[in-house]
Amino acid sequence: MSFRVPKQLELFYKRLFVRYREHVGIRTSYNLYRMHPLMRLISRGRFMADENPKFGKWVEQLRGRGHRKLLLLGNAPCLTELTPELFEKIREAGYLTMGLNRSIYHFQTDVLLWTDLLTIHDVLRKRSVKRKDTTVLHVRLERDHQVPAAKDKGFGDLHRYWSEFRNFRDWRKSKLFMFRNSAVPALHLCQRLGIREVLMVGFGFDNRDYFYQTDKYKQAESYEIITPEKLEMNCGGYDTQRIVREVLEHLVEDEGFDISYNGDSRFLATIPGLKQVKLDAWEKQKLGTPA
Repeated sequence: MSFRVPKQLELFYKRLFVRYREHVGIRTSYNLYRMHPLMRLISRGRFMADENPKFGKWVEQLRGRGHRKLLLLGNAPCLTELTPELFEKIREAGYLTMGLNRSIYHFQTDVLLWTDLLTIHDVLRKRSVKRKDTTVLHVRLERDHQVPAAKDKGFGDLHRYWSEFRNFRDWRKSKLFMFRNSAVPALHLCQRLGIREVLMVGFGFDNRDYFYQTDKYKQAESYEIITPEKLEMNCGGYDTQRIVREVLEHLVEDEGFDISYNGDSRFLATIPGLKQVKLDAWEKQKLGTPA
């Protein structure tokens, strides 16, 4: 006669002991301070969540610094085209620097934005943040894994909101709008800071090839790995490329953003208004330094 562990005990075990990542089917009680107490204490940087009551004040303080331009770093292989020397020149020229997830492995940005639990585990374990004044910003995806995505009202509200409004202006929550990709809340924060000129380095969206690719991940997968049927059921038909495209189109067409990107992304090349640049030529034009 076999003995089955009651479902309640199984959930209790996972929530208590397996908090470092999200599990399909449950909502974890992940807490950065409880899960990584020692690494959190010895890590540099200021830790902030966009759901923290102090987040709005932090945004206003950062806005008060007067940054008008942003260097936004992604995780595609073309991130390696940015040299440490050029990165420092860009910072000295007054650009706010913001990195997503593991971009901190290469560049110490003013803001490190992370959205998934495994990323911060890696960043803390490797003690990747070296600057005391870097803000490590957590933007939580509103997703209750205790229920299927199609029945998750909060998650459903995200794609319904964007489908109806297609802008950040009508977003009433104090937290950033996070849906499908970490570039989305990064660009939302950019708008809230009053920044209208953005250089995106290290973005592709053609596949899942990353600058930190290892032997464990030799082949690049198709960027979207969910079927159209499930996309329609779970995400209102929004795949990653669609939400990123509509966000960038909104910022360029409706908000007057000047957005450039490096690399040879076939996806970004199809978005009207974006400018593809070679970093050496961009340096000469924008910073007035020899190419």
